[in-house]
Amino acid sequence: MHTIRRPSCCKFNRPWFAMIIGLAACWANYPQTALAQQPDPVIEFLNTKAVDFLGGIGSESGVDKSFEVLLTSSPLQNDQEKMQMMIARTKELRTKYGEFRKVTPLPARRVGDNLVLLKYLYECERYPVVWYFTYYRVFKANETPRDTENWVLVALRFDTDLESIARD
Repeated sequence: MHTIRRPSCCKFNRPWFAMIIGLAACWANYPQTALAQQPDPVIEFLNTKAVDFLGGIGSESGVDKSFEVLLTSSPLQNDQEKMQMMIARTKELRTKYGEFRKVTPLPARRVGDNLVLLKYLYECERYPVVWYFTYYRVFKANETPRDTENWVLVALRFDTDLESIARD
């Protein structure tokens, strides 16, 4: 019977001890932010608004109502001509790209404390569409709003530039 000898470079007498050291080294190098990352309540709040809107426009009869709800308190509602064009283009989505299937949220971005950029893949039967929502928190200089207060939609658009998803 042959005896297997450990190389002289191995200083540990017990293999499990070396394994524990290796696991500890891996744990120490694992980003702690990945473990402690909590969902952003603002992004969750605004995401709910956007997903509700996108689900509503999935049916032709829901487009007008969905825009009405989304644009409440938004300065975008003041530009009636532009919003009517967007509503008309939204109603054409079904004809151009097929029935709505599902919405896939894409990574959201916060810029500072008061600007949030949201992006969604709106999947239809024949082709996907990318929707972009930009929210800004408006308040007076002497106010301190809570996280989910005073968020206003300041930009809304959609396109079929699917490569934009990879650029961000």
